[in-house]
Amino acid sequence: MKKIFKVALVGCGTISYVHLTSLLHLENVKIVALCDKDFKKALAAQNEYAKDAKIYTDYSEMLGTEELDAVHICTPHYLHAKMTVEALKRGVNVFLEKPMCINNEEIERIISAEKESKGKICVCFQNRFNPATIYA
Repeated sequence: MKKIFKVALVGCGTISYVHLTSLLHLENVKIVALCDKDFKKALAAQNEYAKDAKIYTDYSEMLGTEELDAVHICTPHYLHAKMTVEALKRGVNVFLEKPMCINNEEIERIISAEKESKGKICVCFQNRFNPATIYA
């Protein structure tokens, strides 16, 4: 029997749909929670991609309630560090939309939290294969 990985997504804006579409193609992944401060955005994502997912408008509440293997953070950049550190402190793996954060101090906080956590961090850089990026 294959392990089913429980995944949540935070930030149901434009880039979230790329993440959700990719997650749906993974047979051993279940999207169990969606979080956005705008309930309507989370509801739209639920209706389109994850009908059984629970909706949250508070990230900390979601982390405290759900038993997650990973969380995809697709929020504005200035929120990345706080959310990533909180998830790592709870032992949750983080798939983080770029950029990782907005300054060196935040990078140090994230790296330190990862070292103290059983969770790992991965930063998405999906445009690295675009022809313009390759050319540059």
